[in-house]
Amino acid sequence: MRLKTQTKLLIDANNKDVEDMLYKQYLVDYRNMDAEHFTNFEDYKLKAFGPKVKAEKLDKEKILSDAEKIKMADQKEGK
Repeated sequence: MRLKTQTKLLIDANNKDVEDMLYKQYLVDYRNMDAEHFTNFEDYKLKAFGPKVKAEKLDKEKILSDAEKIKMADQKEGK
């Protein structure tokens, strides 16, 4: 089996284990939910894991400009 396939299987198995543990936690919390505070598992999972953060793509000029600003600020503090 290829390394890439093995890695994907391990990651998928780990994600499933994490989801199973979260579901057990949900069942404990479910016992204390009433009609007003009910949350389905999908919403519970989203709340637990939070939204995925998307990385912002920066172009080379922006990165160099930011680095130059940091360098100048550092040099001013060093005087």
